[in-house]
Amino acid sequence: MSRDASAARLEAEVEEIVLILRRYGVMPVQRVATLAGADYWHADSDFGRALARAVTLKRIRPLGIDLYEPTEDVAG
Repeated sequence: MSRDASAARLEAEVEEIVLILRRYGVMPVQRVATLAGADYWHADSDFGRALARAVTLKRIRPLGIDLYEPTEDVAG
């Protein structure tokens, strides 16, 4: 897979995580993974990497050991 395709896939995975948390609010990381369908992601994908990237970008934040919340306001 090209570097551009890999970066685009990671960005899409980050966006999926963010959208789930914006829609449902605070939830355990395993529930986020389930709702994102992480078990069915492309073989080159890594849920943990996408989760860490979302935190690094300050799109989501951890609350304790396994809870996460979005950092952005929900529109509308």
